[in-house]
Amino acid sequence: MTSTRPDAHPSVTPVSADFVALREIMTVGVVTLAPEASAADVVRNMNEFRLSCIIVVDGGRPLGIITERDIVRTLAANTVAIKANSIGAVDIMSTPLISLSPDDGLFDALVVVRSQKVRHIPLLGADGALVGLVTESDLVSAHLKIYGHYRELLNALVSVQTRELRAANARLRELSMEEPLLRIGNRRAMEIDMHHTHQLAMRSNRPYSVVMFDVDFFKQYNDQYGHSCGDRILQTVTRCLQRQMRASDRLYRYGGDEIVALLPDTPPEGALMLAERMTAVLGEEAIEHRPSPHGRVTVSGGIGTGQAGIANVKTWTDVVAQADRGLSRAKRSGRNRICLVA
Repeated sequence: MTSTRPDAHPSVTPVSADFVALREIMTVGVVTLAPEASAADVVRNMNEFRLSCIIVVDGGRPLGIITERDIVRTLAANTVAIKANSIGAVDIMSTPLISLSPDDGLFDALVVVRSQKVRHIPLLGADGALVGLVTESDLVSAHLKIYGHYRELLNALVSVQTRELRAANARLRELSMEEPLLRIGNRRAMEIDMHHTHQLAMRSNRPYSVVMFDVDFFKQYNDQYGHSCGDRILQTVTRCLQRQMRASDRLYRYGGDEIVALLPDTPPEGALMLAERMTAVLGEEAIEHRPSPHGRVTVSGGIGTGQAGIANVKTWTDVVAQADRGLSRAKRSGRNRICLVA
């Protein structure tokens, strides 16, 4: 076990805030335990060092993470067993481990924290060994410092429309993870989330699926009812999709009227069932769309799946391309349907 107290965080200098590597804000000297440690050891160390998590490590390589939530969940069901030291650290740790590299960026980590709903991210070196830890509060603090820097720059230059002012505005937009109209993830956040979800799926040999939705005859809807009505339709479609989403699912605006649903731990058959439930909710709204042959607002969708061993799926972009092909097939087949592509 490493019993070193965590070192202080390095300060973040936002002057060159285009990219902040996690090594600049990570905590080193992370407290760890071996796999043979007991749950009582975990509780004792977390109390002694006032920790919110402990990493379980074997030969320098992390196997899983134990957070306060894991302790509470285990205590609720196994208080007596914990006192008897019959439950080990490996029995309560969370796996697969969601990790990043110290060379990854602050924005990458913020997307992972938001999408994976975790508060602690171990940082692994090229050899897979644990080198540090970042927490949600570390990331939020660093992000606010950077955001504040650009906000100060805007305030200082508000009276003159200079090139620096426009550049600062552009950087503020890039620092956002949310698409403003639909209040879901934007394209940049989607690409980062897809990248890390794909890597995790390949390591754990668990499938994940992507559904690409497109509003049928959306241009004709805008021409008939106006662009402001078109914006409201996109918002309605988004809400309908969200009603059937699970806690682990994420929505992103891919571009225009295309919305992508990222479904972790979901094979293609499960993705098809979930996508059809999503579109059924929209059908219940029965929103008029006179230019459509269906007479109401509908969506089409295509599904792509990533998992270790699937031919022609090397990166997350292959999965998105597969979903895009399924969407094209749905459109050719009459729209208002979801299609799988092998």
